[in-house]
Order: sequence, then structure tokens, then C-alpha cells
Amino acid sequence: YTGNFHEGLLHGEGRYEWSDGTVYDGQWFMSAINGKGKYMWPDGSWYEGELEDGMRHGQGTFCRPDQDNFALYEGGFSHGRRHGEGTLYYTDDRSSFYEGHWVNGLRHGQGTIVYESGNTY
Repeated sequence: YTGNFHEGLLHGEGRYEWSDGTVYDGQWFMSAINGKGKYMWPDGSWYEGELEDGMRHGQGTFCRPDQDNFALYEGGFSHGRRHGEGTLYYTDDRSSFYEGHWVNGLRHGQGTIVYESGNTY
């Protein structure tokens, strides 16, 4: 850990690197990841946005740049899952996506799906 401390606790801005290569760079509150920050994983995936107790919570962006399984989500999160309004892009050129409402990580309620072919549902 490199960053600020308060009364011996990780507090304020800081960067933590795990032995597996995962990195978190952002805000800490009394040794808990809280506020805004960015996670970066060894596979190239990343998340940037709001966090609560180390979990995606609030507004943020998650990206998995894997060529075979690309995903980019921009929107709301609750306790680590997609929740509220958000857009999930299935292709890196953003030509295929779902835009709408999410509940506990699942599409739920109003939304629109657009496929690479241009078909819209």
C-alpha cells in the first residue's frame, strides 16, 4: 500500500497492489475501500467509479476487453451487480448493446437491444 494513513488506518487516497497483480487506486475510509477509485485486474479488466466496502456501488464503468468475450458496462451498480439504468456494450465498436434497466445484475423492465445487424428490439 502506498498512500495516506489516519490513526494507523488506510485513509484518504491510496494505491494497493495484491500479490495476484490486482491493483486498486482510489479513496479509502478507515481501511475500507469507499468512495471513488479504479480497480485493474491482471486479465486487463478494469472498473472505475463509485465503491462501497470494496464493491462496485453507485455509478461506474466496467470493461472486460477480452476479444472473445468483450463487455463494457456504463451505469449503476448495487453491491457489485448492475442495478438501475445502464448500457452494456457487447462489441468494442459499440454497435451491439443493451440500454435500459437492470435489477441485481439482470435486464429487467424497460430496455432496448441493438444487434450488430442493426436489428432493434
